[in-house]
Amino acid sequence: MKSSDGQCRFTMALLAVLMVASLGSGRPGMYDYWKAGTKRKGSATIPRESNSHSTTPSTPAAPAAPTPKGPEPWTEAWFADRKLVGEHVHEMSEAIRVPMIGEGFPLPRGGGVPCTPVDPMASPSAGGMRRVIECTGPDLGGERWNEFYAPSPDERQTLERVRWRIPAHAPAHLAPWREVVSALRDSLSGSIGVPTWTAPDSLTLRWDQDGYRTTIRLHASTDRADSLEITCVSDRTREPETPVSSVPNSP
Repeated sequence: MKSSDGQCRFTMALLAVLMVASLGSGRPGMYDYWKAGTKRKGSATIPRESNSHSTTPSTPAAPAAPTPKGPEPWTEAWFADRKLVGEHVHEMSEAIRVPMIGEGFPLPRGGGVPCTPVDPMASPSAGGMRRVIECTGPDLGGERWNEFYAPSPDERQTLERVRWRIPAHAPAHLAPWREVVSALRDSLSGSIGVPTWTAPDSLTLRWDQDGYRTTIRLHASTDRADSLEITCVSDRTREPETPVSSVPNSP
């Protein structure tokens, strides 16, 4: 009974936080958070969710998405434009460099996307904390997830895990995707240092930073890319290590 009462209080507290955070949006029923990263000229803002769960009869339409400049990211035509690829890699590097791990909900800057409360008992605790809020929206030509954790209903929810997943478009030749991973490595090495670990095939890179780990992983077969996955996970919610073959890097 005590466990059930605790879970109920936890959920009610989360709903209260989300409702307060949504008041600033002027759209009832909308749970918003502020995406990590500063706005830059020409960069796209993650659009707000167009459907509201409010009982209000009419809801203002979401602003139209800006017309893309040039080919859609991650397509064959886009990879052929070296300037576009270079600009996009720079934007990715900035987002990865400042994931805002440890910041409280809602995040202080960026574009709003919908957030939903998560049943804290639906997944095991990590470092004495449980996932309580998840925010999802399109970003960098793929999808971004921000996961907030809290140890109890009375304590603040903090961003502990960020994940991007970018699916590969056909024909998904591996070579240009490898070049993007290499370009990200070079760009990030100049700001956060060289990777602390690199997989033998160079398709997975890892940086251990102050309080969290950043991993870039290109999922691929022999000659085709499947998806690019990037994660930033706090040390206190990271799963225990699994032994893997590795190539250590020089500091």
